[in-house]
Amino acid sequence: MSSPSRLSPALLGAALLALAAAPWLSSAARAGAPDGAPDDAHDSADTQARARVPDAAARAQIARIEHRDPSMVPVPAGPFRMGPDLAELESLLRVCHVQFGAAQENCDNDINRALREREVFLDAFAIDRHEVAAAAYRACVDAGACSVSALVAGDERFIRPEWPMVNVTWQDAADYCAWAGKRLPSEAEWEKAARGSDGKRWPWGDHERRDGANHGRSESDMMMLSRSDLSGPMSGPAVLLFAPDDSDGYPALAPPGALRWGESPYGAFDMAGNAAEWVQDFYADEGYEDLPRFNPLRSMPSEKNHGVRVVRGGSWMDPGFFGRTYYRRWANERARSERIGFRCARDLD
Repeated sequence: MSSPSRLSPALLGAALLALAAAPWLSSAARAGAPDGAPDDAHDSADTQARARVPDAAARAQIARIEHRDPSMVPVPAGPFRMGPDLAELESLLRVCHVQFGAAQENCDNDINRALREREVFLDAFAIDRHEVAAAAYRACVDAGACSVSALVAGDERFIRPEWPMVNVTWQDAADYCAWAGKRLPSEAEWEKAARGSDGKRWPWGDHERRDGANHGRSESDMMMLSRSDLSGPMSGPAVLLFAPDDSDGYPALAPPGALRWGESPYGAFDMAGNAAEWVQDFYADEGYEDLPRFNPLRSMPSEKNHGVRVVRGGSWMDPGFFGRTYYRRWANERARSERIGFRCARDLD
């Protein structure tokens, strides 16, 4: 695989994704006014929501009765803490300042503003146990329900039947989920499925395991690249390049579920690496504080963030820093990259 010091086609593709998804790029280029409902409406909805949430035993029974698909894992209804607590947030800022020196001026905005802890309530749902594989996506293409572009428009070295399906736009991912009778998970659903209700830093616990995720590593040099060739409204001057790290046993993508230590509390795999994952939500610099506390979803973009979606979970090219369960990044919804894949979810009525 190409060294990050060369602008080979493979590296350029990796660099473009980092540009499309890196959280430390200029906040001013992505800023937008909050687009959630007024606070009094939130409070009223929250009061009604609490009255509708069943107790833990009832939630567990509901999930057992209603869930039948072995390829998905049920996540019971109820509250969870979304985002890092204050101590974790301060630690994360220190790491950001140290690791991303030339871009550290954006750490405060892109972490402190976008990752503030709050309690949210979610209805019961199910989420795919594994990231959607390329073989499954090809079946959707063969059925005429998914775009063939994802299979041929990018670096085809990363399209193997047994690997996660990458090189998909947000719409490609949404189309596949609809064909499968599912949908993309909301950002809040994705985070709860990854960390559980007790605020784990990684899906398996609070301490990083190099054998828990298919991750990458950061390079010491910064590279200046123009972003004028990227589609979409965002711009920024610099990006820290990342490279694969085969110390986890995989120099590139891994078959979904190959790293058994990476299991989440509910039984989902690869939520801290392998492929980063599209979710439903539009991205906003303000994070999710302005959204309702009950089933939050940013379904409408702000004017300056039009076409920008949330990406979760880190990838095989990202250091473990980005695999933390609460960490959020963004990408233009039309972007294709060998780092971004997806999984699907559905309601449990």
